[in-house]
Amino acid sequence: DGGEVITPFNDGEEVDLVSTSNQLYGKKGDRINFNRQMLTFTENARKCTYKLYFPKPLDGGEVAFKYNDGKVLAINFGKELSCLGFWVDDGLKNGRCVGIEPCTRGYDTVYNAQEKGQYGGIDANGELKFSLKINVK
Repeated sequence: DGGEVITPFNDGEEVDLVSTSNQLYGKKGDRINFNRQMLTFTENARKCTYKLYFPKPLDGGEVAFKYNDGKVLAINFGKELSCLGFWVDDGLKNGRCVGIEPCTRGYDTVYNAQEKGQYGGIDANGELKFSLKINVK
């Protein structure tokens, strides 16, 4: 079917390539420049998987997948979820899919976060509240 992820990020902004199956955009762990084509899906699958995290924190916002037929699946998130990640399978393992990940930090494991000095925790008996709203238009 095809479509594209609509993000608050512009071409050229920095993004971390957390994982990749074929080094189409770089090696695992590289910080690369974002290009909208990374999150655009055409008729021809790229036959790869990759995971992107944007290090630039957000103050909440919206991210959406816009299908070529005009339907939109949008996720609105609060400022507590200040980072965005995307897991992409473009025809390699599970067909064609993209996981949109609003998160509190820009790394998918505590070990990766520790390496970058960006890990946190919730104290015993503590809590973290956040909002997440999904809209289908």
